[in-house]
This record gives sequence, C-alpha cells and structure tokens, in this order.
Amino acid sequence: MSRSHLVAPTVLLLLSSLLLAAPAAEAAKSATGADTAQASLAFAVAKMLADEGSFREALESFEQAVELAPDDPYVRASYTELLARLAQLSRSPRYRQQQLRRAVDQAEAAHRLAPDDPDILRVVAQTYLTVAETDPQDTASLEAARQIFDRVRELAPGDVSVRLTLGQILLFQGQTDDAIAMFREAVAVSPENARAYGFLVEALKNAGRQDEAEQVYRDILAFDPTAEDARISLAELVGESGDHRGAIEVLRGGTPEFLASARVRQMLAVQLFLSGQMAASLAELDGAISSGGETPALGRLRALVLNAQGRNEEAASQLRRLLVESPEDADVALTLARVLVRLDRLDEATEVLSQTVARLEGSEAGGAEGLRLEWAEMLMNGQRWAKALDVVEPLEKASAPQLRLAAELLAAESLVQLERGDEALELLSRSEAEDPAAIAKRAELLLRLDRPDEAQALLDKLRGEGDETSALAAAMVYQRLERYSDTEALIESYLDGHPATPRLLYLIGSACEREGKIDAAVSWFRKLLEMDPDFSDALNYLGYMWAERGENLDEARTMIERAVELEPDNGAFIDSLGWVYYQLGRYPEALTQLERAVQLVPDDGTVLEHLADAYRAVGRVDDAKKTYERALGAADVETDRVRAKLGDLGAESNP
Repeated sequence: MSRSHLVAPTVLLLLSSLLLAAPAAEAAKSATGADTAQASLAFAVAKMLADEGSFREALESFEQAVELAPDDPYVRASYTELLARLAQLSRSPRYRQQQLRRAVDQAEAAHRLAPDDPDILRVVAQTYLTVAETDPQDTASLEAARQIFDRVRELAPGDVSVRLTLGQILLFQGQTDDAIAMFREAVAVSPENARAYGFLVEALKNAGRQDEAEQVYRDILAFDPTAEDARISLAELVGESGDHRGAIEVLRGGTPEFLASARVRQMLAVQLFLSGQMAASLAELDGAISSGGETPALGRLRALVLNAQGRNEEAASQLRRLLVESPEDADVALTLARVLVRLDRLDEATEVLSQTVARLEGSEAGGAEGLRLEWAEMLMNGQRWAKALDVVEPLEKASAPQLRLAAELLAAESLVQLERGDEALELLSRSEAEDPAAIAKRAELLLRLDRPDEAQALLDKLRGEGDETSALAAAMVYQRLERYSDTEALIESYLDGHPATPRLLYLIGSACEREGKIDAAVSWFRKLLEMDPDFSDALNYLGYMWAERGENLDEARTMIERAVELEPDNGAFIDSLGWVYYQLGRYPEALTQLERAVQLVPDDGTVLEHLADAYRAVGRVDDAKKTYERALGAADVETDRVRAKLGDLGAESNP
C-alpha cells in the first residue's frame, strides 16, 4: 500500500521498512503531543510484531493504536489486514469467524473514515472477499467486495490488478460476458500484462468463444511478431482445439532463434505427431534431444513416434529404457507389450505386463487392475484362453463395478472358447446382473449355444428399457453375430422415438454397408459426421468404403487423413490411407503408408494384400510375390483372389 504522499514523523523514519509506517503520521496529526508519540509508536510496534509473527502482541499494539488514533483509516486498515490474516491461518472455525467479524468491523470503520481512498477501499474489498471465500454461500459479502472493487476501478483507472479481481468475481457470479469485458479492460490498461491476457483467453475458451480467444494472441503477433510467449500460447490454444496443422503453422512463423529452442522443438514434435507427420516429428525430437539432452517427456514422445511409424524394434528398445526409469508406469508397459505382440513375441509381452502388475500391486501408484484387464485381453487375442482366465480371476474383487463387469465379460468369452458355455452363463447370471452389457453378453452366448428363445427374451428386455445404452448393447449382439438386418431394424425402431447419437448412427451405418445398402450407409454416416465431425471410426469407415468402390476419392482421402491425425498409430486407418492413395494412382505415397500399416498390423491379410498390390504397381515384383504369399497365410483374406493375383504376377514377370 503506497503512502509516499504522506509525511512520516521522526519516530517512523527510523522504521521506514514498515509497509504502513508513513500513514501513521496522519493519526499523529489528530492527537495531542503525548498521544502522537504513543500512537505512532504503537502502530510501528504493531507492524513490526506482526512481521515477526508475534501476533498476540501485535493485536494488543494495534488495539492501542486504534484507541489513540480512532480517526485514522490507515491504522484501522492495517489492523484489518492482520485480523484477516489470522483468520486465514487459523484451523479453528470458531476463531476464524471471530477474527473475520473483527476484521469486517475495522474495515467498515476505515471505509467510513475514507470512503474515496483507493488504498483503504482495496483493504475493505479484500476483507469482504476473504469472508466470502470462507463461506461460498455468503453471496452478500462477495457482492459487497465486487461493488467496492468497482469503486476502486473508478478511482484508480490504471490499476490492472483490481480489474483482474473483478473479472474473477464476475465469473464466479456467473456473469461471463461482464467478466470478459473486464478482462479486456485490464488488457487495455496494461497491454504487456501476461496475466491479463491469460485470464481473458481462459474466460473466452470456457465461454466457447475459441475464435475470439485465438484472436487475442493473433492481435499481439500482428503488432509484434517476435512476441514468443504469445506465439507459444496461441499454438497451444490452436492445438487444444484439434487443429494441429494450424498450431504447426503458428510455431513455424517464429524467428530462427525461436524455432531452435528445445521447448519449441518439443512443441512442434508433439503437433507434428498429432497431425500424423511422423518423420518430421522425429526430426524435431532428435534436434531437441541433441541440443538439450533426452528428458523423460522427449523419450516418451520419441517412443510414441517410433511406435506409430511401425519401427517396432526401435520402439521396443526405447520403451524398455523408459520402463527401467519408471518401472511402475502402466502406460509405458502396455505400449511396450503391444509393440512386442506386433513382433510376434507374445510371451515377452505378457511377462512385461505380469511384472508391472506385480510392482503396481505392491505399491501405492494404482493402475494394477486396469493393466491386469489389458493383460487378460492380450492373452485372449492370442487365443490363450485358459491363461486369460487365470489372469482375470483376481478382478472378481476389483474396486470399481465397471472393472468387475469387464473382467466377467472377458472371463465368459474365454469359457465359451474353452467350450464351457454353461459356466459362462452361470458367471454372467451372478454378475452385475442388470447391467445392459452383461444382459447382452448372456443373450449372445445363448444364441451361440442355440437357445434362441431365452436369448430373445433378454434382447426384448433390453429393447424395452428405452435408453441408448440398452439399445446399443442389444444391437451389438446382432452385429457381432453378423445379423446385420436385425441390427438395422432394432436401431431404426429405437430412433423412431428417441434422438440419434453418434454411436447408434455408426452401428446402423456399418450394418447397412454390410447388407450392401450403400446409399443408406452413406446417409447414416453423413448424419453422424454432422453431429461429430471428429468421430474417427466413421471418418475411416466411410472413406475406406468409397476408396474400395473407387468413388469420391478426394473426399475419402480428406476423411481418412483426418482419422489418421486423430489416431496416428491405428494400423487399420493407415491401411485405409495407403489404399485411397493407391486408388488415386499415387503409388509411392501408397507404398509408404501401407508399409507402415503392415508394421502396425502385421497379420492382417487385407493390409498385406494391399501392400502387395502397391509393390506390384511400382514394379517390385519379388516383393509383391512374397507379400501375396504372406497374405495367404492370414486368416481373413480371400484366398482365391490372392491366388489369382499371384498367377497374374507370374505371367507379368514371364511374358
């Protein structure tokens, strides 16, 4: 609190380090000679004792100073600040309330004595704000604080901090537009104040006014392109909105020195990764590491890039190093296990998960149950049904109901694969019995066990619930059993009386495509993407459907590229991207993406066939032959078609 315009008495000149020493002179002016000295001394001692933490003695000295100089608002204001401070420090609710009441009394007295003094008003408003913070239901104190801060704003037009405080109060009161206007005023008062810009942008973001939030920083950069903090903040904001290419453009607009910094290179690497530009991301990462060393964050991101590129051996090596450094990191362990599975090293993958689960179960880090579930699912994908049952068994006592249910569903599927269907049904009957997923799984098992009447009763029960979760669960039963017309009929019936949702639209769209109803499928997918433009599975499904048919290839490419941006390590999406490039005649680009896809999903017959087609298109006959032969060993390939392609390839190489 600045008081430089006041004349301090001699005794206070000796204590010039005290914050409110000078205002004590005002108290002295209204007192007699003896009282002047005593008031000044009491005030100075009170301040000194408070600074030293001798609060009881400080209170006594303040009381003496107030008694000797009752008309001095500064003495009362300083006393108010001490009382409010003690209230905040106290763990006793009763003492806290007592001190706050005393603080309010002193603040109101100071306010009456100096109703237009900005420094006094700040203390008064802050006191009311402290009261409101201790009791969120006390809206009257909050409103009093707002009104007094608003008066300070009028009296001190250059005070940016009071505008920031007012903006926060207005936000708390739900007056978002007024808060944004206040933050804009703060920016106008102090154009170089980073906190003011931060509050304004955050308020605009929370109000859903993303474009305005971005424009705040764009205006700064238009005035000063070298404003590095503004450029970084804008890039973060644009990236958070999902526009990763836009964030890259913002960052690359900086100076060479800006772009050479390790922080910016890391930011660029992240945005390049999220936009699917893996080679460029890796180049930025390696540059950042070479200049500043490998931090855990850089090492983790490098592993993710290598993983998304399908550079499995390098990714595994990087991930092993990370797991040694952070042996209880469930995400690193799971990513490493998935890479090892792609390398056909399932035993190593399960050992990694086994060891990590054991470490997590013996620590307070958490996450063991979720990782155990992933471990069981990995074993099931490898058809290790009995082992999956053993792994999932401890989850019968999992802390979260949804974890228990997921474990029971996995266990039931494993039992069915082991031809123990009756045990699976018994397990599900005692599970989270009324959960739609459990009911649906029981219905599915009954259908697979040729007990249609019992299954239909359960499906009818789900259909009768009238909620999306139940309808979706029932439709998924038909979808998994390839009864696509039943899926379509069930969802159409549900949509007659309920609003559409992206998940239901995706399911009915894919069912129509499987039935050969292409126009209907396109219509459903377009409706879905109007609701949720970044529904990655729908972007890929519709794009790939068109690529397969050789239709709308440019739109298909745009959709699939966006899907890959959203999930840069999804092998199926990358295969779709390679295939649409192939259909466009862009064979080198197709080959790059398809080789990457095969590294991510090495046993997928369709992906292998696509890659062989691309090899054939660029004249790499031997590679095409080997890849077609490899595709024949996959379970999900049309062997007659692949054999015909092999025959054609032989004829082409031997004219």
